[in-house]
Amino acid sequence: MTVTGEVGRTPARLLIGDNSSDLNLMGTDPMSGTGASNAGNFGVLYKIKFEHVAPNSLITFNPRGGNYMGPVMVNGQIVQMPSTGSITNANLNSVVYRTGDEGGSVEILFTAASGSNLPVNFLITPQPPKR
Repeated sequence: MTVTGEVGRTPARLLIGDNSSDLNLMGTDPMSGTGASNAGNFGVLYKIKFEHVAPNSLITFNPRGGNYMGPVMVNGQIVQMPSTGSITNANLNSVVYRTGDEGGSVEILFTAASGSNLPVNFLITPQPPKR
């Protein structure tokens, strides 16, 4: 996925694994020969590129399906979500990336961690003003 417009000046989200905005991949069950749905798209590697992230933006990860813990790669660096423990409910977020005083592009490689729950959100928001 490539997002070409600027993000981060106003709140936005990218929803993954909901079978509405991100449809389940379809395939064939090799044992029965019948159609099958990959519910949640587990095992799918998402390459997400935000070409223009505004200065002082915050990208966070918000699991909508319950408890979550696992890594994501951001601009070639592994980031643990969260840094310790797990995100225990849908009201919590984990910081993925901050742009700082200069914006730029951000590339995220993501696949749902084993034992995790979907769907998930990547939220892009302006950071609170500096004090």
